Amino acid sequence: MVSKRQATLTVYDSNAIRRVAMKCLAVIILLTTSTVTLANDTFVPNRLVQQILNHSSLSNYWHTDLPNRTPLRMLQKHINPNHNLQVAGKKISLISQPSADVYFEIASFTKTNDIWIVNVNYPIEGVSGIFKAKLSTHSTWMITSTKLWEE
Repeated sequence: MVSKRQATLTVYDSNAIRRVAMKCLAVIILLTTSTVTLANDTFVPNRLVQQILNHSSLSNYWHTDLPNRTPLRMLQKHINPNHNLQVAGKKISLISQPSADVYFEIASFTKTNDIWIVNVNYPIEGVSGIFKAKLSTHSTWMITSTKLWEE
C-alpha cells in the first residue's frame, strides 16, 4: 500500500521529470533551428539562384557563343557547393576567386521571412542587378521584381 506522502512524491517527481524533458526538448529545438538558420543565412537557395540565372533579363548577357563564357563561372560565395545550377544546359563552375572579368556573382543578399533580395554582378558585361523574390505557399520561388543596370 502506498502512503499519501509517497503518492504526492511520485506525482511531484513525474511533473519534475516532465518539466525537465520539456526544457531539454526546447533546447534541442533551439539548437536545430539555429543550425538551419545558419545554413540558410550562408547560401541563397539553389532553386532561387537557378530562377535568377534563367531570368529573361539576364539571358541577353550570357553570350554563350563567345569564348570563355561556358560553362559559366560563378563565385562560390553564397552558393551551396552541392548544386546542380545550369546556364545554357551546362552546369556552372564554382570558383573561389574572380578570374579576370568572366564570372557571375551573388554579391550579397538579405532575407526577411520569405522575402529575399539578391544583388548580382556580371563584370564582363558591366551589369549589376537586384532580384526580389518570395517563397510561395507551394514552396516555389517567385521573382517579384528585378532591376538591372549597366555600369
